Amino acid sequence: MKKILVSIVFAACLSGCSAGFMYNNLDWLVHWYIDDYVELNSEQKSAFDRYMKNWLTWHRSQELVIYRDHLSELRQRIDKTPLTQQQWLNEFERARVHWFRLLDELDEDISDLSLKLTDDQLVSIFDELEQQNQKREKRRQNRDKNWRLDNLKEDVVRWTGPLSEPQEQMLKVYSGQLKENFEDWMQYRRKWQSEAKNVLMNRKNTDQWRQAMSSILLNPDQFRHPQYRQKSDHNRHIYATMLAELHASLSAQQKSHLHNEIGELIEDLNDLVDDT
Repeated sequence: MKKILVSIVFAACLSGCSAGFMYNNLDWLVHWYIDDYVELNSEQKSAFDRYMKNWLTWHRSQELVIYRDHLSELRQRIDKTPLTQQQWLNEFERARVHWFRLLDELDEDISDLSLKLTDDQLVSIFDELEQQNQKREKRRQNRDKNWRLDNLKEDVVRWTGPLSEPQEQMLKVYSGQLKENFEDWMQYRRKWQSEAKNVLMNRKNTDQWRQAMSSILLNPDQFRHPQYRQKSDHNRHIYATMLAELHASLSAQQKSHLHNEIGELIEDLNDLVDDT
């Protein structure tokens, strides 16, 4: 459930710290993040800052209201009656639409910015991405056998509060039905990164090149092999089924907890919208 709601409210802007602090300081937070991948010169930083300012203005004035309204509607619906598996699947898709609407808005600007990067800078970016891939693989090797169930329980408890024994057993059952897809995901990441590097290293300011860049950014599913798509679809349905059964089992206290947690997100978004 955490993954669903956080994706609705734009990645990590509303997780940890205060929403206002994170969101209102995204400009320098993004710089801090980018510095891990590439060192920009002063001209590139100035260009990026201009784009970032425009992105934040657009996002604050248009997107935040959409996220807030989505969450408000979702809270009203789950307060009335448990959602079915299909309704949860629909919520997953709505969250995905929010994300791709953001990418669509940034698409052309990202192409413009990439034209300003040198070959050495691009190599630095993709070298760091591969290092991150290897770190993920190493962390995965060190996980114990209960990591999936522990993560699932942590996600749920954040929104519902303490679980009953039957609910904990429910999570255990559904956790065991999820298909392992880490290696498939890593294969997808490396395929996407390889194709992106190839396009960027042959960058030219032409319509054809920009179309290739848009395809990389807006159609990542093209790099998922059928087995990965099948596993992802299976896990998505299992997760939706679990949420439907779990939602129907919530006590009055758990329902109140969920209502209040979503309400806090809505209040955070209201505060950000009021600062527009």
